Amino acid sequence: MIAYLDGKLAEKDPTYVLVDVGGIGYHVKITLNTFSQIKNLNECKIHTHLH
Repeated sequence: MIAYLDGKLAEKDPTYVLVDVGGIGYHVKITLNTFSQIKNLNECKIHTHLH
């Protein structure tokens, strides 16, 4: 399981982000609340939960 991702936000959408971590892009579904917190950021550390 992946606990968190720390990297550049390659793409942002209200429902998902693409996080570039060392050249690998991770597609992560997010909530609107999360989007409102990261919409102005270029990099972030996002905690994940495998469902």
